Amino acid sequence: DMTREFTFTVTLDDTTINGVYGDMTFENGVAEFTLKASESKKATGLPTGIGYTVTEETYEGFVTTKTGDTGTISTMPSTATKTSTWSIARQ
Repeated sequence: DMTREFTFTVTLDDTTINGVYGDMTFENGVAEFTLKASESKKATGLPTGIGYTVTEETYEGFVTTKTGDTGTISTMPSTATKTSTWSIARQ
C-alpha cells in the first residue's frame, strides 16, 4: 500500500533545540513526522556536534532495515535511510 503512513521520531541530544529546521519541527530536541512510500524529510541548519537518533514505529507485517539512524550532526551532510518491506509470516 503506497499510501500507508509510517511514523518517525528524530531525537537530538540537545533538548534546548526548538523550532523549524528544514522540513522538521523540533520541540525540546524531538521532531515527529510521517512519511509515505518514496517520501523524505531533511533537517537543515541544526548546530554541529549534536547527537541524533532516528526511530520508526513498529508495524506488523513489515520488516525494517536501517542505516545512519544514529550519529552526530556535522558540517558534512548525512543521511538516515530506513526501508520497510512488507512480508507475510507463514506458519
